[in-house]
Amino acid sequence: MPRSNPIALRRARAFTFLLVATVGCQPVADSPPPPTPVVRVRPVVEGTVAPKIDLVGTVTPLRVSRLAAGVAGKIAVFDYEEGQVIAPDRPIAELRRQTIEIEIEAAKAAERKSTAADSLAKSREKRVTTARDRGTVNVETLEAAQSEAAQAAAALAAAAAEVKRLEDRLAQHTINPPFHGPLAVLVQKQTDIGEWVDEGDPLATIADLSHVKVVVTVEEKFIQLARIGRKIEVRFDPASGPRGGGLVTVEGEVMHIVPRANWQQGSRSFPVHIRVENRVDEQGQPLLKEGMLARVTLEGESRKALKIHKDCLVRTSGRPVVFRLDKDNRARPIEVKLGLLTGDYVEYVPGGGDPSATSQASPPSEESADTVPLQPGDRLVSDGAERLRPMQQVTVLPNPATVSTGASVASPASLVANPAS
Repeated sequence: MPRSNPIALRRARAFTFLLVATVGCQPVADSPPPPTPVVRVRPVVEGTVAPKIDLVGTVTPLRVSRLAAGVAGKIAVFDYEEGQVIAPDRPIAELRRQTIEIEIEAAKAAERKSTAADSLAKSREKRVTTARDRGTVNVETLEAAQSEAAQAAAALAAAAAEVKRLEDRLAQHTINPPFHGPLAVLVQKQTDIGEWVDEGDPLATIADLSHVKVVVTVEEKFIQLARIGRKIEVRFDPASGPRGGGLVTVEGEVMHIVPRANWQQGSRSFPVHIRVENRVDEQGQPLLKEGMLARVTLEGESRKALKIHKDCLVRTSGRPVVFRLDKDNRARPIEVKLGLLTGDYVEYVPGGGDPSATSQASPPSEESADTVPLQPGDRLVSDGAERLRPMQQVTVLPNPATVSTGASVASPASLVANPAS
C-alpha cells in the first residue's frame, strides 16, 4: 500500500484554509429592510359627554308598623291573613275581654260608693260649718268634718282614675291598625287565635305601600348627581317588573340622602332614598311590591369634550397611551388621562397625561417626545398600535366603516376594564 506524502497533505490543508478565508471575506449583500407596519387610524373628535351612572336598588315600604300586644292576654279574634288589605273599620286582632270587663264593673261600683261617701262628707261639712258660725260646735269638730270631706273627694278621684285605667286596658285588648287603605297590607302574621301573648309580644307587621322608596347606594364621586327633590325615572325589569310584562318605568323623587357611609368596612357609598308613588293593579294588588328590583340612572349636565376611540388606547404599566401620526406618518406616543365613556369613545382630558411617555416596550427618548396636546382631527392609531415603536413610520389603510360619535350620555371610563381590547 503506498504511503501518503506529508508535504502534499500540508499543501492541501493550506490551500483549503486560504480558500475558506477568501470566501469569508467576500462582501455580503445588504438584508432587505423590515416591512412598514400597516395600521388604521381614527380621528380625535369633538362631541358632548355627561356623567351617568346606572344603579340597582330595592323597593321598600315608605311606612312599616310592627304591631305588638299592649297587655297580656289570649288571642280571641285574628281574621287577617298575610297579603290582605287593611280595612278602615276592622281591627287586626282582639284579646279575650271577659276578665277586664268584670274588673271594670267592680271599679265602677267602687266609684259609685265613693261618690256616695263624698256626697255625705260634703253635706256633713256644710252642716258643721253652719253650726260653727252659730258657735254651737268647736273648731276641732269643724276640722274633722273638713278632713273627712277631703278624704272622700280623694277616694272618689282614685276610684274614677281606676275606672279610666281599666277602660284603657280594655281598649288595648283591641289592636287597631295605625293606617289603612287599598295599599295598606298585612305582610307578616306572627300569632293566631288561641295563642297567649305577653305584653310587648309581636302580633303582626303591616306596610303602607301607597308610596314606596327605592334605596340605592351611590359612590362618593357621583353623590353630587343625587339632589334632594330631583325627579328620576325608576325602571323595573320584565322578569321582576309589575304584571310580568315589558319594562315598566315610573317617576320618582329623591327624598333623602343618608350622610353616612359604611366606612368601617371600607365603603364610600351613601344610601339614597327615592320616593315613588304606587298604585293598584288590575287584580287589586300593589303595582310595586316590597323587595322588587329597581334600576335607576343618575345623569349630570352635558359638556363639550374631545373624544378618543377606545380602540386607540394601549394599556401600559402606567396610564393609557395613544399613538398620534404626524404628517410623515410617524407614530408618536402620548400618555393620556381619560374621562367619561360614551359608547365606543372615551373623553380625553387635556393636560392630564405625560406627553413624553412612550410605549411599555420602549424607554422614553428626546426623539419620541411629543409636547403638543391632542387636537380635534388628530389621527390616532386604532388597529396595530400594540406593535408600534416610537417614531416608527407606518402605512395607513382606510377604515371599512365610519362610526357615529354624536352627543350622548356618558359613563365613567374607569368602568371599562380594558378599553384597548
